[in-house]
Amino acid sequence: MTPQTPDRSLIIWKPPLVLAFLCLLVGTLVVATSAHGKDGSGESYWGPIEARADSNSTEVEQNPRPAWEYPLLVPYRIVQLPFRAVVGTIGAAYVYADESGLAYRIAQILGPKELPYGALLTVKGGGLSGIGGGVSIFHKEFFGPHNRLKIRTTFTSKGETKATLGTLFGDRKASMLEVGGGYRIRRNARYFGLGPDAGNRNESFYSQETSWGGFLVSQRIKDELRIELGTLYSGVGARRPHDEDEPALPDLFNGTRERTRPFGYGDLSTGLTLNLGIVRDGTMKTGRPESGSIQRLRATYFTSTGDEAESSFWSYRLDLEQFIGLWHTERALAIRGYVNWLDEESDLIPFQRLLTNDEPDLFRGFKDYRWRDRGLTGLSLEYRWPLWVDNQVGGPGLDVYLLTDVGQVFNEFEEISARNVQVSYGGGIRMIGRDGYNGRLEMAWSKDEFVLRVGSDQIFQYARGGLFNGRDQSALR
Repeated sequence: MTPQTPDRSLIIWKPPLVLAFLCLLVGTLVVATSAHGKDGSGESYWGPIEARADSNSTEVEQNPRPAWEYPLLVPYRIVQLPFRAVVGTIGAAYVYADESGLAYRIAQILGPKELPYGALLTVKGGGLSGIGGGVSIFHKEFFGPHNRLKIRTTFTSKGETKATLGTLFGDRKASMLEVGGGYRIRRNARYFGLGPDAGNRNESFYSQETSWGGFLVSQRIKDELRIELGTLYSGVGARRPHDEDEPALPDLFNGTRERTRPFGYGDLSTGLTLNLGIVRDGTMKTGRPESGSIQRLRATYFTSTGDEAESSFWSYRLDLEQFIGLWHTERALAIRGYVNWLDEESDLIPFQRLLTNDEPDLFRGFKDYRWRDRGLTGLSLEYRWPLWVDNQVGGPGLDVYLLTDVGQVFNEFEEISARNVQVSYGGGIRMIGRDGYNGRLEMAWSKDEFVLRVGSDQIFQYARGGLFNGRDQSALR
């Protein structure tokens, strides 16, 4: 990939407001910063557009629809109604903001500033976190034009606390170095037991505390192909939750044959992880790629350093992603498949280091930590289309998407079967800024429950910049 001059433009303030205002804000910024007129003339993605005239425009007559098509359109119109209602409501607010001048006034306060550093207020909601947010401080020219710094904090209503620091040296160059560390505590983590048959009746709570620090070296081998080598020291502890989170894990899993207490509870699992990976990334965008693919193969080795029973194991992971452009510009089908497997040398792995449905392997429609075991496999699909898109290159916008997740946990590969597969479905809105993907609001359903999430991370293209972006490293993904 050809090195690019870093974009010095960034938005230095984002108020954590409700979804309607977030949608309105992005829409108004699009209007206030675009260079085209209300008649469609001006600069565009394809070049200058002339004002409408008889010499450059025409009216197209549509052929009449045959009578037999009308009954076939009825189910389509019924499914379409809620989406049209949401789009129409947001669109009306968008038009009002444009015509009243509100868009211009907001853009003067919140518009891009020519600074290489800044701070953002972030919003998080859904899953086990509850509602909350934090502050991200970053620098795009940290002792050099290709160096990055990011500091993030998060606090939520359910007692989650997270603080991370990450640096990236040599961004978009042949050789890159990531150095980072972080701390995270989730006071209402959940445990249902192990395996794909873990039932809702076994729901219990515990507090999980994680800390990590390490580095990752990435070297371009050829074109889009890179090799990664890194090391990480981490600690993951599990203890009693808050009193209001009942039943506590040690009370429900009290040593009976049916409910055996998991190995590792009450201990702090500390250890060193070495990892080696090879990545081919053929995508050119981080916001709304319409083409390209990602293939990633990673092997890691963990060895414990604490006083608990000695544990060491290998972990293998395969990620495949494909983006397919569809019949209109900015419409795409995003497909992601993955398999992760822990192959232990000893008989026991602390349960807090087993694989579970946490980011990026969410199983949307299920709350975090619903499923847990030595293996995890899944398939995620998103159909995306633009709600609003600026007509300038790299402009901001909103994308609507439909989603489905299919996957399961397993102890042995023989357990992978249609009977054990979990399915969820839903939709959401992705916010795209001038620097790429900014955040999402999504809702999903499963056989267990309905889950609404607001967050700044995405499950596609997740692996890029893991340490720099402060992602939880309790289980290397």
